[in-house]
Amino acid sequence: MRWMIFAWLVMTLVAAPGLQALETIYIFRHADKAAYWPKDRALNAFHPLSRVGIDRAERLAETLTDAEVAAIYTSATTRTLATGMPLAEAAKIPIGPDPRTIREDELGAFFDELGKTHADDTAVLIVGHSNTVPQLLIHLGAEPSCWQRLDIADHDGELLIHGYEGLWRVSTSETGCGGLERMTVKIDDEDTETGE
Repeated sequence: MRWMIFAWLVMTLVAAPGLQALETIYIFRHADKAAYWPKDRALNAFHPLSRVGIDRAERLAETLTDAEVAAIYTSATTRTLATGMPLAEAAKIPIGPDPRTIREDELGAFFDELGKTHADDTAVLIVGHSNTVPQLLIHLGAEPSCWQRLDIADHDGELLIHGYEGLWRVSTSETGCGGLERMTVKIDDEDTETGE
């Protein structure tokens, strides 16, 4: 637990101060993955969404329709791109992978550039993974005291979030836990698929 608090302190100290120009950052784990996919590690990046995941991606787009999202950033995987595509198409905004969103040591540079690129915008969306969403949230001010409220859990030394319904809203004008809110993107036909 000590190393996690130390990691939080380091991330807080290096957080990009230029983000205040961008009002809101939304963070979402990719939607539900297809239950069956070959176990070949080389194919992991191509793991598609399930039918339920496609429905959830569409619900995410509906949820953020009026949020003035200017761009969507993802990892270089089919499931994160497919999760953001309904919103990108509906709002006619750019979507694309940025490998820095999944590299803890490059988040500072990513958020610095995000603040500059979107200085005149209201919001952006980042679509991540169960193990990268916590790092994004910590970099944006999630303190250990609010990890439980934000659904960040320690599993054998790795910080993860569970489920596919979590949507985090980060207000860049506030620091620490006060600027972080966990919302949900529920669909009528929830199922029990799991994955990372």
